[in-house]
Formats: sequence, C-alpha cells, structure tokens
Amino acid sequence: MESMPRQRRQKEQTATRRATINDVAQLAGVSKGAASRALSPDGGRIGRETIARVRAAAEELGYVPNIRARSLSAARAYAIGWVMRRDPDVLTEDPFFPSFLAGVEAAISVRNYTLVLSIVTDELEEPTYRRLASEGRVDGFLLSDVRTRESRFALLADLQVPAVALGAPGPSCPIPAVGIDDRKGAELATEHLLASGRQRIAHVTGAPGYIHTHNRQLGWRAALRKAGKSYCAEGIADFTPEGGAKATRALLDSPEPPDAIFYDNDLMAIAGMAAAMSRGLRVPRDLAVVGFDNIPMAAHVAPPLSSVATDTRDWGKLAALTLLDAIDGRGTQGQVMLQSGLVVRRSSHAVPKHANGQGGVSNQ
Repeated sequence: MESMPRQRRQKEQTATRRATINDVAQLAGVSKGAASRALSPDGGRIGRETIARVRAAAEELGYVPNIRARSLSAARAYAIGWVMRRDPDVLTEDPFFPSFLAGVEAAISVRNYTLVLSIVTDELEEPTYRRLASEGRVDGFLLSDVRTRESRFALLADLQVPAVALGAPGPSCPIPAVGIDDRKGAELATEHLLASGRQRIAHVTGAPGYIHTHNRQLGWRAALRKAGKSYCAEGIADFTPEGGAKATRALLDSPEPPDAIFYDNDLMAIAGMAAAMSRGLRVPRDLAVVGFDNIPMAAHVAPPLSSVATDTRDWGKLAALTLLDAIDGRGTQGQVMLQSGLVVRRSSHAVPKHANGQGGVSNQ
C-alpha cells in the first residue's frame, strides 16, 4: 500500500529534472543493471515481463537514454558509416539514394544508431575509412559501389571493423552482402524487348568498374546470346542524365543504330528518350526503351518508362539490419539477393509489323 505514494513522489520529483536510469530502475522495482539491459536493443537476455515493466517505467518517466554514456560503457559509437566515392551531383539527381537512405534510417533508428555519411573524392576514400575506424566514430560500414577489383575488403580486414557489401560481389566476397539480382533484372529487360519484336537491342551502361554495372552487362549479353542475336552495340556512360544522353546519341549515329536500348538506370533512360525524340524519333515506335530502378518519376514521363523494379527502401533496411547483426556478433557470411521484377509501360510496347509485309519494327 505504501508503494503507490512512493511512486507518486518519485514521478513528482523527476518531473522537475531529467529522469535517469536509476529513476527507471526504482520505479520498475529492479536493479540499475537490469534496467539498463532491459532498455538495450536486444533486451539484454532478461525476462519479457521485466523488459515490459522497465520499458513502461521509462515511458512513464519520459526517460531518454544517454547515448554518449552508453557508448562509453559499451565501447561503441552507436553509429554506422557509409563512405561514398561519388560526385555529389549524382546523389542530388538520383532518387535512388533518398529511398535507400530511408530504409537504412528505418532500421537503425529503432536501435538508437545513427548514420555517418561521408562523400569523398578518390584520394580521400581510404583515409576516411581509417579515420572513422581509428577514432571509434562508427561500429561498422556499409560498403556501396562494390568494384570488380575491390581493395576495400583488405582495408576493412586490416581495420577489423564489421561491414556489409551492397550488391552481388560473387562467392569470393569475404563479408556479408545484401543486394539485388542485377543480372536477372537485365535479362528480364532484354527478353522483354526481344519479345516485343526488337532486333537490335543496345545497352547503355553505368560507370565501368562496378560490380552492378558488370552484372547488368552480363544479363543483357546472356539474353541476346540465348536468342541467337549477334548485334551487341554498347554505350559506356556513368549513371548521369548527361552521360545517358551522350551515349544514346553515339548509338543512334552508328552505322547500324538500335531499335531498342536497355539502360542501367532510369535517369539515363529518361535522358536517352529525350535525346532520341529531339531527333524526331518516336518512342516506342522507332525506339523502345527500358530503364533500371523504377524510380517514381518513371511512371510520369512521356511516354511512361518501362523499368526493372527493386524495393530500394527494403534493400536499405535489410542491409542495415544485417550490419547491426554483424556488429552484435550475430552476423553470418553469405549473400542475400533481393529479386528484381519488370514493370512494363508504354516506352517499350510492341508495335505492329509494317503493313507491306517487310517485317521489322514499323513506323506507324
């Protein structure tokens, strides 16, 4: 009977100051250590009833954990790092990144982690990894834009920091990987263009040297090979609209221009359509187009863009959760690949054959 007045007095006292872990423990009727463990992300392996009681007490008192103190006691930064060797203009133009970041934040925020994002030049990439690790600023890294010749695996092994690769680096990858099946997505896109009657299907690539660029190239080539097609024109670009438009113009100027183009991302595909239409070509009648990523804008351009769809937000969330598990010592090696699907819109619709029976793609 005396506990209620005591609890009331405690709440009145903490109302005039910031609640502490001691206040939470006292209100929940547990030790300070038990309260701290109950408020940890994994519940500290104590009973569910105790966890519920402690967390209810924390909510009642408006208790906010002191992340700095928790970091010092646990020898953790409660932060993950993402070092991106990218042109900042690419990041501001491409809707892929905000969606992916939203997924990462959704996963880490509930575990009281933050993201340390560094956008660097080539020469600052390795020093940035070393600085963030040596200063204890982060507990692990998301490794994006994995390359065909990847030196960062050895760097991370030297730093002894957990990491998760974003992509499909292959079976020799020494760290966990979460990615999308780029090769399968490219195959789907190319097979769709073949099924729509296109004969000369070109490919505009992203920046060379990246695993996802390489895998999409392999998927495009595999689909053509299975269909017995020898036409294999390719434009090298860099994932930017300017690069996509330039590569498109070069392909259209070639002695044997394509009647369809598969692009490694939607921004290049949209710019490529504009470049083609500026020359009087009609999409899809003269040129069919398929992109990759299915960004929201793809459905609203004219004509609406067919695209390989991936759940970018879910990818970011799963990658972050995999990294948090690795930081907690629960990570496993191996790769998790998210499936790709094709969203067909008007930019790649089939067109009727010419009424004079000559075959090929018509210009009706």
